[in-house]
Parts: sequence; structure tokens; C-alpha cells
Amino acid sequence: MYQIETGIEITASPEHVWSILMDFPAYPQWNPFIRSLSGVAKPGEKLRATIQPEKRRAMTFRPRVLTAADQQELRWLGRLGFPGLFDGQHYFQ
Repeated sequence: MYQIETGIEITASPEHVWSILMDFPAYPQWNPFIRSLSGVAKPGEKLRATIQPEKRRAMTFRPRVLTAADQQELRWLGRLGFPGLFDGQHYFQ
């Protein structure tokens, strides 16, 4: 299994960071890869995400929220094609 992970320290309060993470309509303002994001951040719920890598077509998928722990972690699982083949977890801690 391949894993890509990046990290960054943010010098802001957990409350402020969490409020930005929960503002799904504003994601394109700070993350140009995510063109739109909507839904409810609650475990088991599905989001609607449209992503567009640079110089590629936009792609919409329905990731399932795995974790939404207030001011701690937001994590979802996206699938492309057959379950398990091109699954990807995306998370903020």
C-alpha cells in the first residue's frame, strides 16, 4: 500500500482552525485542488466533493466521513472504482 503524507504547523487556535475546516463552501479559497465540498461532517455521512488536479478534468466523488472529532480530526474515505482498489483517506488533525 502506498501512502502520501504531508504536514504543516498552523499557529492558530484549534477553535479557529476547526471553524475553517467546517466551512466546506470556502474550501476552494484555500485549497485550489478542491473545487467544491458539501455535506454534513458526521461519521457515516457522505460528502460531495469535486476535485481538479492541475491541468486535468474535474472529478466528483462521494467520500464517507470516518471521523469528525471536534477540534481534533476530520477524516473521510473516498473510493474510485472497485472498493479497496483505489481507496484514499484524507484527513486533517
